[in-house]
This record gives sequence, C-alpha cells and structure tokens, in this order.
Amino acid sequence: MRTQKVIYRLNFSMSPTKRQEEFCNKLIGADRWVYNSMLAYSEFAYLCEEPSDVKEWKALLPLLKKTEEYKWLNEVPSQVLQESVLNLDKAFKRFFKGLGGYPRFKKKSSGGSFHLPQPKIKMQGKKKALLFLPLLKSWMRIDLHREIDGVIKGATVTKSPAGKWELSLVIHGKKQTMKTNAHNVGIDLGLKHFAVNSNGIKTASPNFLRKSEKKLAQAQRKLSKKIKGSSNYKKQKLKIAKLHEKITNQRKDFLHKLSRKIVDS
Repeated sequence: MRTQKVIYRLNFSMSPTKRQEEFCNKLIGADRWVYNSMLAYSEFAYLCEEPSDVKEWKALLPLLKKTEEYKWLNEVPSQVLQESVLNLDKAFKRFFKGLGGYPRFKKKSSGGSFHLPQPKIKMQGKKKALLFLPLLKSWMRIDLHREIDGVIKGATVTKSPAGKWELSLVIHGKKQTMKTNAHNVGIDLGLKHFAVNSNGIKTASPNFLRKSEKKLAQAQRKLSKKIKGSSNYKKQKLKIAKLHEKITNQRKDFLHKLSRKIVDS
C-alpha cells in the first residue's frame, strides 16, 4: 500500500436531539427559501433583459434581513445563506457548461441540506464526535464508523426524504491507494448478469427494485386514496420514502461488497 495527498469525502450518520432537529430543519428551510427565491429573481431579471449574477444575489441577503417580513433570516447563520447562493451559482455554471440541467426549484418533500464551510468538530474517542451548531450553541452527535484522518474543510448536513440525518465531510489528507500489479481484471456490465470479469466469473444481478415492486405498488395505491396534505397522507408518503431508501441502501451495500471482493481477490 502507498499513500498520497488527496481531497475526499466521508459520510456519517447523525443523532440529533429534538431541539437540534428543529434547528436543523429551520436551516434547511432557509437554505431552500434563499435558493428558490434567488432562482425566481434571476428568471424575472432575465425576462426584464437585466440578467443578475451571484454578486447581486449576495448583496440582496443583507437587505432582506432588514425587512420586517424576512426578519427570521437573522435566526440563521449567514454562512448557510451565503452557501445557498453559491450553490445556485454553481448549478448555473454547470448548466452553461453543458454538465447538468437547468437549476430546479427545491421541494420540501425531498428532504434538504445546508452547508457549513468552516465546521467545528470535536472528537470523542474513535467512534464518537460532535458537530457544533452555530447560533444554537449546541453540539450534535456524529456516529463514526471510521477515523477522520486529515483536515476538515467543509461539512454538509443532509436530511433524507425518510427523515434520516447524515453528515458529509470534505477532508484534505492522505489516503491509502493500492499498489499496481500485473493482476489486472477486466469487467463487463451486462443485461443477463450484473458483471462478468475477464476470468469468467459471473455476478448475478440482485434486482432489488424488481423484488420490491409489489410492496411499492401497494404503498402507492394506499397513498392515492389518502387526502393530499392530510396527516395520513404524510405518514404514507414517509413509508414510501423509507422503502425507496431501503432499496438504495441495498444497492450501495451490494456494490461495496462486490468491489471489495474484486480488490481483495
């Protein structure tokens, strides 16, 4: 094994208290509102033949905070609001470079996230750490599954549609890489089999979605019979989100174990 200096991400699950969860939901809501508002403003400015840019969006934030209607923005760390504007700018740059689609308005039902460019993290042994939440002045628990080796340059707190919390850290440090050797293996992805390598070993497709199609169809039928916006509708929608999350996790686990098996062999 050898090491090299790299920038990489690590994802960890989080365990917020009820008070911390309410605060994080407020930050996600503010991030979504600023993003959507600036997107709507940029579209209106374009129609008026006076295109706006990220500098103008940033300048609007302090003005909005001073108004009576949007005074609640003062309850959110300014870094979170600034990062929301920068994310919109990145989305537009990707669109103009042909690397992505036109920026879409964020939905509350999709969960959400907020970014902290200079996070404060306190380590508590090998399996626990704490993330400091500005303004709330509280430390939120991080469940570590591996050590953080390097300098933390950024943190993104994400809430999934199923209501689970996750922390993604941008780390500048050293990462181990495998030594190159003569035992190269070619892998072909197919339709009958998930993968076939050059040694003739075949891996069957797990078909996680197909196996859960019946459950998903039943859950969707139940949702269609609920009154939209009611508490029962929201509960059923959460069940569907959890089912989709389970399928996603099954895929990730399958791919991780398969790649590990290929590397080890």
